[in-house]
Amino acid sequence: MTAAVPSGSHTVRKLWLGLAAASLAGCGGGGSGGAPSGNSPTDPGESPNEPELAAPEDVTLTAGHGSVTVVWSEVPNAEGHHIYYAEDPDLTPDDYAAYEGGVWLQNVSSPHTVTGLTHGATYYFIVTAFADGEEGVPSATKAVTLPDRIANAASGMLNDSGFDRCADAVDLALDCPHPSYPGQDGDWGRDAAARRGALSKQGAGAAGFDFTKVSHAGIALPPDAALGSNEADWACTLDHVTGLLWEIRPDAPGTARHRGHTYSWYLPDAERNGGQAGVPNGGVCSGSACDTQAYVDAVNDEGLCGFDDWRMPTAAELASIVHHGRVSPAVDIDYFPDVPSSDPLYWTATAFAPDANIAWSIDFTDGQLVNPAKNYAAHVRLVRADD
Repeated sequence: MTAAVPSGSHTVRKLWLGLAAASLAGCGGGGSGGAPSGNSPTDPGESPNEPELAAPEDVTLTAGHGSVTVVWSEVPNAEGHHIYYAEDPDLTPDDYAAYEGGVWLQNVSSPHTVTGLTHGATYYFIVTAFADGEEGVPSATKAVTLPDRIANAASGMLNDSGFDRCADAVDLALDCPHPSYPGQDGDWGRDAAARRGALSKQGAGAAGFDFTKVSHAGIALPPDAALGSNEADWACTLDHVTGLLWEIRPDAPGTARHRGHTYSWYLPDAERNGGQAGVPNGGVCSGSACDTQAYVDAVNDEGLCGFDDWRMPTAAELASIVHHGRVSPAVDIDYFPDVPSSDPLYWTATAFAPDANIAWSIDFTDGQLVNPAKNYAAHVRLVRADD
């Protein structure tokens, strides 16, 4: 069984192998010093024993989501191995408890994953082997830094349209450039560079889009990460071009963030609502009142992806993720898979200037801006960025 001994609870626990004590026989009445059990020389004429258990070698550390996986080569003749770790490079097996986060994991096997670690922190690890109640030479100290929570700020940059093809009077999906119709949208920008394989991205995405999946804890994830409710599961999408972080809603009926819920437009802030607050609780949902303000409050209470400043996007912000190179839905489905197939209308925070009872929304069937009345029950996708 693996036992974790945290900082401050260390007790007498092991005998250290070392040099055998020198014999003091027949020397002016001096006494004799005995070596610890199991450490006496095999030949009285030889020098004291070297430790019987070598230091574990090939120790490697792999940082995960609040975790570190430790791998090492097992020591011959060892009964098992221990791991020590702390947030200090001076860590040793004898004094691990003196350092912040110091822990002793007893009798573990390679590979071993340590969980519950702090994002962004650096940890130092040592591995030892033991046999017959004695512990061998410690491995070299290894260090690893866990990935930190993302920070995102609006860049002021614009995404390209996503449409990387060219057209003539008949066909809308021709190769670019078109000799008879030069200078089309598909000839320029990030989409054209991506089509040529000349666009460098921090993440991935269709055409010129550049997205990264982000976990519930706010940690960047690989492209194959799946949606889920656990801390390490995908919950948000970061747009590296605009700098905006977007909520991704799960298919989880009965929960507050279910993708199928709808909300009436409601914003009590008179400075931002265009002169009309809208209609409270006019949608169909669960987990909160079914209006946009109530949903914003619920998500901020949850601290989605590590943040509590989520808000409704402006019309320009929501339009930035529209992929005009596809329809039904008009968005990159690898990074925004939550658009419902029926009535995919999404509210924005932008009121309709000519009529205070109307607000702008986007129909993700084809990405068009539309302006229903504020009592309409539409979907919501929240956004956030540092000020």
